[in-house]
Amino acid sequence: MGCRRFVQTGTVVCVAVLSLVSRHGSVSAQSRAPSRSLTATSTAAPSSAPGIGTFEPSLGDYAAKHQSINTAFKLNSTFFANLSATVVPALQKVSNGTFDIKPIAQAGGSKIESASDEYDYGQVLGLSWKFYEAQRSGKLPANNSIPWRGDSALGDKAPDGSDVTGGWYDAGDHLKLNFPMAWAASVLAWGFIEFQDGYSSSAQTAYAADGLRWVADYFIKCHHSDVAYTAQVGDPGSDHATWGRAEDMTMARPSWDLDQNNPGSDLLGQTAAALAAISIMFEKSDPNYALMLEAHARDLYAIGTTFQGKYSDSIKAAYPYPSSNFLDDLTWGAAWMYRKTGEQQFLDDALNFWERNKDEEGGGGYLAWNWDSSIWGADVLLAQLMPHPDPKYGSEVQRFLEAWITGTDGITYTPGGLAWGNQWGTLRFVTNAAMIASVYANNVQSTDPTMSHRYSCWARSQMKYILGDSGRSYVVGFGNDPPTHAHHRGASCPPETGGLGSNVPTCDYSDFSVATADPNIIYGALLGGPAQDDSYMDSRSNYQQNEPAVDYNSGFTGVLAYLTGSPDSWDQCVARGDVVHTPQKASNNGS
Repeated sequence: MGCRRFVQTGTVVCVAVLSLVSRHGSVSAQSRAPSRSLTATSTAAPSSAPGIGTFEPSLGDYAAKHQSINTAFKLNSTFFANLSATVVPALQKVSNGTFDIKPIAQAGGSKIESASDEYDYGQVLGLSWKFYEAQRSGKLPANNSIPWRGDSALGDKAPDGSDVTGGWYDAGDHLKLNFPMAWAASVLAWGFIEFQDGYSSSAQTAYAADGLRWVADYFIKCHHSDVAYTAQVGDPGSDHATWGRAEDMTMARPSWDLDQNNPGSDLLGQTAAALAAISIMFEKSDPNYALMLEAHARDLYAIGTTFQGKYSDSIKAAYPYPSSNFLDDLTWGAAWMYRKTGEQQFLDDALNFWERNKDEEGGGGYLAWNWDSSIWGADVLLAQLMPHPDPKYGSEVQRFLEAWITGTDGITYTPGGLAWGNQWGTLRFVTNAAMIASVYANNVQSTDPTMSHRYSCWARSQMKYILGDSGRSYVVGFGNDPPTHAHHRGASCPPETGGLGSNVPTCDYSDFSVATADPNIIYGALLGGPAQDDSYMDSRSNYQQNEPAVDYNSGFTGVLAYLTGSPDSWDQCVARGDVVHTPQKASNNGS
């Protein structure tokens, strides 16, 4: 039996603990939960519903997306074996908290002269946080700066009737999906913690802290009873069958809980990570709030490790973001709990989960760092945090980055110089990889400037492509020829002349189909991005290339903060010979 006092009620709950990894390191449950009888019935909209399969992805489209991601980013063991044979990293924890890795030989690539940086990364950083403000659900504060946004979804309830208003809408729809939301929040908080110079120099510290407090408050609401946590609000079928403003929604918004009968170790591990990271942010400015976040993080981590299973096996309506494994999420969650508390039990858990994940998934499962593959970020944290250095964690980070930089293992380069991996939201994959590169570069800059420059300059090259070197910007409201037809309901609807929430004039799928530009600019939104040949269609119907999402902007925001505070420049990258791929104008991206 295991017992825990929960912050919600102060009660002590004792259960038969089915911990994946015992304190002795033995395994007592499988990470891939078997199919189970679900209490929730299927919520997929019929194929004839308006929008489904025509304007919005169907269940089959989502399934095909996840299969293509798994295929595109499948790990190539031969490449990794070759890299291991030629590179023997030596990881050393040093007194300033950084870690040192011996250099890898430079990969081949043309060195092309390019102009100096033309971008105000600090400005884009602020715009990226404005995107998150535009995604807010619930009762908006008096200082809301998005003129076309008002209060919405004020009736959102947990299955037991508890208030779960707040949080962020996921993408161009009005679903609240806590799995990608929690991952995005943890990545945003990580960037805030790592790159404080960038936030300070761009005066974005308070704005970012307010944005992360907003989502953390929502996560706390979702933990509405001792072992119950609301994981999703909104049915994908009915939500995607309508096109309109968040303020005017009238459809039912069901919700689903995770609990002892409906486990979700992956989502709970992600949420524990997010709350632990955000708690670190507020330790000095609001210590009482930081302690409350930590308490909820402890509870959710305990629930996730006690009642094991994948959340998408427990919630049939979770098909837009199905989970393939929960070991990576628990590794990520345990690593953040250790970083927050310094308690050995969390480090022990992280190391054990990491070993199990490696055995089952061959490292990270696939070569993408996202909500379904958290292990690459955990590798960096473990390389930073291990009290006694172990080279394997830093080695995994190098393997990941070298595949992206050299265009190996499913990664290719477009003619314009973008590292490309998948046709659906390709820019989130490369900016997430650039976030890993940025954190890594920031940590080794004093001990290994060669590797720091290599990874920093690669991240900079990819951001330059995205912000305009390709001939156009892929960030709404910024730069040359930015997108103007985002697949986003609120952006596409005409302003309400009768006041916010009046639905005057109405907005429906006829507004989706108009050829004119979005009447509302969703500033800072990073859209999906180009095809493998740099081609791009700025069309509202093109949800693979032209939709924003809260996870798309998360790694992107971290890289912006890094570049804002970095003393380096593109000219220095070129002068040192650190440029492997130079972004350049593409001839077929609509620019």
